[in-house]
Amino acid sequence: MFYNLIITLRNIRRGGIYSAINIGGLAIGMAAAILILTWIYHEWSYDRFHAKEKNLYVIHSCVTDNIFNSTPKALGLALKTDYHVINRVARMSNARFFIANNDDAFKIQTGITDPDFLTMFDFPLLQGDKETALNDPYSVILTEKAAIRLFGQEAPMGKTLMVNNQYMVTVSGVMKDLPDNTVFQFEAFVPVASALIVSTLVVHRQISYAQDRKSGYDKDQLIYSPFVGNIRNNYELIRQELLSSGTALSVMKSWSPMTELWASSDDAVWQGKDPETRTEFYYFSTDADWTQTTGTAIIEGRDIDIHTYPTDSTAMLLNETAVKIMNLENPIGEIVSTQGIDCHVVGVVQDFIINSPYKPIEPMIICGPKYDWFNFMHIKLNGHNRMADNIAQAAQIFKQFNPSYPFEYHWWLFVVVGCISLGIALLTVGFQAIKAATANPVKAIKSE
Repeated sequence: MFYNLIITLRNIRRGGIYSAINIGGLAIGMAAAILILTWIYHEWSYDRFHAKEKNLYVIHSCVTDNIFNSTPKALGLALKTDYHVINRVARMSNARFFIANNDDAFKIQTGITDPDFLTMFDFPLLQGDKETALNDPYSVILTEKAAIRLFGQEAPMGKTLMVNNQYMVTVSGVMKDLPDNTVFQFEAFVPVASALIVSTLVVHRQISYAQDRKSGYDKDQLIYSPFVGNIRNNYELIRQELLSSGTALSVMKSWSPMTELWASSDDAVWQGKDPETRTEFYYFSTDADWTQTTGTAIIEGRDIDIHTYPTDSTAMLLNETAVKIMNLENPIGEIVSTQGIDCHVVGVVQDFIINSPYKPIEPMIICGPKYDWFNFMHIKLNGHNRMADNIAQAAQIFKQFNPSYPFEYHWWLFVVVGCISLGIALLTVGFQAIKAATANPVKAIKSE
């Protein structure tokens, strides 16, 4: 054997560079093969360590040949009810929750699941009972890593944590850190009902924010009607008749409904503007009585009024945000050029909400009638009359001057509709959260 080793070494030395290349190539090839086989085994081993691995299935949704890794919430119970071969079902979602232990707070990747998850998958609990750890909707299971982050060397079991600064949960288990070869990469687990409670609180905050934020206009008795048929040509006659009959207190025409953004441009130029900067402004238009009709407030200057001031055809109103962006200390009388027309600023209106109460106020320019951008008539009805009488009288006036079309009008409900929608969501999610929180855990395990 020793003699063979000597012969081999002599041959290698005799081969010189060629021997080194061959041996090096063989070593690199073997190392690469080992690494590839190790990677293949690692990929193949994903979630194969579960004892029930051959009986575990993932359900996806398929819509017109498109596959999604999400399913309807009620599908789990439906499958379990209709197919008796299915013994357990665990829905799974995830979120990054802000979890705090007094002053120690972290954003933690959290799995939201059903109690059966712990019995279907082999993620061992170092502390706690996997049969009951997720039965309480105000419970949480932490991995070893998360427990150390939050509690250090203290015993975490039975301790309370604050989730998203909104509600308290109790640590009901400590799980061994999840391995790399699993699709579940979480540091905490909570039931379906804890997530519902968080959703309820978030929706409640959204509703409160929308209700508390002032819209900046008065929607009471305010309707708008589109220009169809002969309304555009007979606008002044209709306006005069609505006012003289006492049906309306004020009437104005505009490019779009007041809380819908139909036009924007970045071509506005004013004195002191940086020529290298282009700022997008949203555009509206009016002939007169914008503030009287909509209830917006003039905080400086006056409203556009083509009936009193003929030169107001090129007048302009700016909202507060636009004034700030333009950096105008004394905006009244300033000349702003846009769309090829030089306009003079006659007033500044208080900011009001456009589109959504959850978005910041956009800079706005309200132009006079020189642009002739008109598609709608806004009408402030007379609140001293019955609403039904106002609508009936308005319908007669419109029929008189636009006989071929029915009177079409819309209420100003954009904020109200948004709050109603959020209210429905709050009631729905709240009901589910209360139902889950008060349910018998034993029955919940059986039904799920």
